[in-house]
Amino acid sequence: MTKIIKGNFDLELAKHYTNLIYQFEDDLTKKELSDIYLNYLESTDLKRIFANMGAEGKVFISGIHAIKYPYISYEDMNIKREKLIHEFDIGTELEQIGLNVPKMHAVCEYEDLLFLIMQRLNLTPFEQLTRKQKTEAKKQFTKQFILARDSFYLPGDTNLETNYGFDIKENKGFFYDFTDWRQI
Repeated sequence: MTKIIKGNFDLELAKHYTNLIYQFEDDLTKKELSDIYLNYLESTDLKRIFANMGAEGKVFISGIHAIKYPYISYEDMNIKREKLIHEFDIGTELEQIGLNVPKMHAVCEYEDLLFLIMQRLNLTPFEQLTRKQKTEAKKQFTKQFILARDSFYLPGDTNLETNYGFDIKENKGFFYDFTDWRQI
């Protein structure tokens, strides 16, 4: 049974995300990785979900939520759990000090599956911004970075092109992926 181990979230929706993750993983075992980005969305009924693969795991986009879960590996479940709780805690604390970050909703667990549910961001990569938007993104990045540092947070694996994006509609830059952030 899916359980929420940190945060506050609708348990039924968390169960639904558990099923989507298992369905996606099952589909992945039937496909070559090189075909995922080209064919997956067209060949399944999960067209509203996009999978992004990062260094620590995969991220699903479903409606207003992003669901991050670690890769299947031999890494101890307690270590995986602590990493997701760390990301949840850092994200929550950064939001409280005024940084633009996704709202953290919950860390959930089902058997050997752990996942983090957070707010979906609609970001444009830095290299795709106009000159004016890049200038604004740089300005906001610097201001937010200094706020984080002055609040005793050390951003890790973060720069204008990594784990930072710009929401064109809101004219706001956002940090995300706090796996390597530390409180100092």
